[in-house]
Amino acid sequence: DIEPDQWQESFLRSKSPRIILNCSRQSGKSSTAAILALWEAIHRPKSTIVLDSPSLRQSQELMMKFSEFLSLVDQSVKLDSDTKLSVRFANGSRVLALPGSEKTIRGISAVTLLILDEAAAIPDELYGAVRPMLAVSRRRLVLMSTPRGERGVFFDTWANSKGWEKIEVPWQQCPRID
Repeated sequence: DIEPDQWQESFLRSKSPRIILNCSRQSGKSSTAAILALWEAIHRPKSTIVLDSPSLRQSQELMMKFSEFLSLVDQSVKLDSDTKLSVRFANGSRVLALPGSEKTIRGISAVTLLILDEAAAIPDELYGAVRPMLAVSRRRLVLMSTPRGERGVFFDTWANSKGWEKIEVPWQQCPRID
């Protein structure tokens, strides 16, 4: 019973390996990213999906949205384990919500989908620590945020980087906000 906005549908159908979402608050970016993570976990066995934000609390919020959508899925989807910070599927896929600390995030490899929430607040050091997670798999990276000024990786990527699919959703384009 979910009717996606046009931008959400485009995002979910995209095959781009690098996507940046520059969206207003409450536009639905976290929910849409959670749906993408769930699809990846179910339909691509042995996937490793990492959800990261500037803080553990924010990563937990994204994981909670993921869990809400998981509860709506057909019960034939089997889980091996389910905690507040990780889910392991019987097909070998796993979803991990990690703290936004450059010092403690290392050690996860062959990530197939890396979602960085509130990316405008992610320090450059953290971004530098998570990018190698995609070095072997060469899979997907999603940066999503509400803008926070002309600084940092999010701004630099939005303003200057080529090879990224860029999706912008100002509040005026969100039907849930008046």
